[in-house]
Amino acid sequence: MKKAMHAVRQCNVSHKKAAEQFVVPCQTLRRHVAGTNKYAPPGEIKLDRPPVLRPDMEDDVKEHVLLLESMLFGVSQQTLKKLAFQIATKNNVAGAKQFNAEKSSAGRYWLQGFLKRNPKLSAIRTAEGTSIAVQAGSVKKALPSFLTFIFP
Repeated sequence: MKKAMHAVRQCNVSHKKAAEQFVVPCQTLRRHVAGTNKYAPPGEIKLDRPPVLRPDMEDDVKEHVLLLESMLFGVSQQTLKKLAFQIATKNNVAGAKQFNAEKSSAGRYWLQGFLKRNPKLSAIRTAEGTSIAVQAGSVKKALPSFLTFIFP
């Protein structure tokens, strides 16, 4: 798109020829050259929807999840989606309409985008049932690190 825009502006090539040469839609090229594209600055194409939560809110969610994980609490995907819904409704976010009000949670596409934007949180998974023996063994190993975190 940028090369086609450069050809139209600098090299005096027609919109139609530049669109054919660089394989871009002619109307899209006209809109970008005129600077009337609503969703992206000229030359940039964004195909994804903008995030519902502001970046500072998403950082708060990420920090909260990392804190819970450091305290050895697992966070499931459903819990994360409910947390995002609560934050969006409390802050009156305009895009909160995209969330499911019946289930009081964000959708799976929000979760996919959030995990894509925050690769550190890719370990979020559903909780598994474990036997008492396995729990007792893991508690003995994890207890010292947990206590040093709580009582530095």
